[in-house]
Amino acid sequence: MPSVLYPVINMKTFVKSKDFDGDISKLLGREVAPDAKIFTSLNRYERKKNIGLAIESFAIFLAKCMTSGNRELLMRQHLLVVAGGWDPRVAENVEHDIELQKQAMQLGVQDKIIFLKSISNDQRLLLLEKTEMLLYTPENEHFGIVPVEAMHMGCIVMACDSGGPLESIVHNVTGFLFTPNANIWGN
Repeated sequence: MPSVLYPVINMKTFVKSKDFDGDISKLLGREVAPDAKIFTSLNRYERKKNIGLAIESFAIFLAKCMTSGNRELLMRQHLLVVAGGWDPRVAENVEHDIELQKQAMQLGVQDKIIFLKSISNDQRLLLLEKTEMLLYTPENEHFGIVPVEAMHMGCIVMACDSGGPLESIVHNVTGFLFTPNANIWGN
């Protein structure tokens, strides 16, 4: 009788080291307002992870904030944190980082995006604690543990409507599933 056994999250990874500082401004390298809206993309620096979708969607979201006239949205600090595995010995990691930073500059949002590479588990937990919404952009990804871990940490999760997230996210209940289109994600 076939059945599916889903991976579990290791609860030990949700315990920070006793000596960890835990200062989000220090982690991000800039002052972060207490009411800041932090969006996070947590993936390896690989093209197949579609991180550019998060950057383009974020730029559309910021433009919408500027034109909406919604004073609360305009006054809040909005940041996108692109974090994940990065190895200087892997050409794709290095090249893709350059491509993503160039994309941010072309969209005029480079000052609102923070690129973090190979963060520690403590830093990942701190980031997820402060994240308003996790943008999980890989298409046709295998199960993908990141959305499950983010939901465990209380993050809203937006993911592509294919692959593993179809099994771990119930649209409009435990998160949001959308086609990988920046105009849809940015609204």
